[in-house]
Amino acid sequence: NLVNALDQIIFSVNKSVEINLGNKNSTSMSNLYKKILKISKNERKYNLISTKDYHGKGLGRRICCRKSFELLGNYNLVSLDEGIERTFKWYRNNL
Repeated sequence: NLVNALDQIIFSVNKSVEINLGNKNSTSMSNLYKKILKISKNERKYNLISTKDYHGKGLGRRICCRKSFELLGNYNLVSLDEGIERTFKWYRNNL
């Protein structure tokens, strides 16, 4: 998905525009960590360090991808889980 989106940007979109590429759905770092462990079948557990802001709330990172979806349409053709599975499969087969 990312490669297709980058191709569209390079060849179709004004090169002076700044956009964020991402998914329409936010995923916390903790949930991403859990997905990667599950998909990789990694039995090891690591301690995650929870970082808080000055109000005592967990830090979140949410980027706005509205402009990229307006310019490129829906470039998310596979789910996050499937993308992680494909990445692990590629690494297993090529490294």
